[in-house]
Amino acid sequence: MAADFIDEAFRAILVADAGIIATGASVFVNSISQGTTAPFILVTQVSRIPSETKDGASITDTFRVQVDSWDTSISTARDINDAVKSALDTYSGTEGNVKIINTWLASEQTVRDDTLELNGVSSDYMVIKTD
Repeated sequence: MAADFIDEAFRAILVADAGIIATGASVFVNSISQGTTAPFILVTQVSRIPSETKDGASITDTFRVQVDSWDTSISTARDINDAVKSALDTYSGTEGNVKIINTWLASEQTVRDDTLELNGVSSDYMVIKTD
């Protein structure tokens, strides 16, 4: 299935990346499947900022995409995050129907889910995309 949205494009980039494959992490968009076990990566589009145009709809937009890397071990979650960073930071190209001009890491932080007993790294990427 060809990617039509930025979060789907990120998923496609990650599942094809050798560094991500080596971690054994599954990659999901927006939500994880019930019964999923760590390690896994969750990709979520957080926002879309259209470009100001004078003659119609914006064709070049900036997106913020959150990529969360999860595992029972914070060390493994950090390793997964490093693989994500290698795959996405400064990425440009076309994935499916999504044309990415530039991608950069905007921020990252460690997180903990006490209910699931998981540790993670949450990273925000800024993406410039054109139609």
